[in-house]
Amino acid sequence: HQDVTTELDVFVLNGTYIIEDFLSGKSTTVKFSEDGTIKNFYDYTRYKTFRDLWGTGKQMDRIGLIKNDSTIDNFALKFTKNSLELYTVTCVTFDSIDSICREGGFDRQVYKLNKK
Repeated sequence: HQDVTTELDVFVLNGTYIIEDFLSGKSTTVKFSEDGTIKNFYDYTRYKTFRDLWGTGKQMDRIGLIKNDSTIDNFALKFTKNSLELYTVTCVTFDSIDSICREGGFDRQVYKLNKK
């Protein structure tokens, strides 16, 4: 996999989004900047994208959201029209001999950010 945030990733992600908290009913303006910083997205302060090819013909781009304490939470990402959707990742095919995931898949959607 490639673990470099490309100019294309920055172009696509860069901008202001609105995220709604369905529990509180409040919405927050979130900003992804060209320098890899994030503003107002819970405890996340930076992002890094990853390109993965898992399994035959399956592509899943991932994003790592980084907290101040350097903890990274990894999500699969999808762009749909004017929104960015983040999902937890599930292992579809696990290789028990090598103890690695051979094929990943989208699991549960955890965030939906609408482009402002």
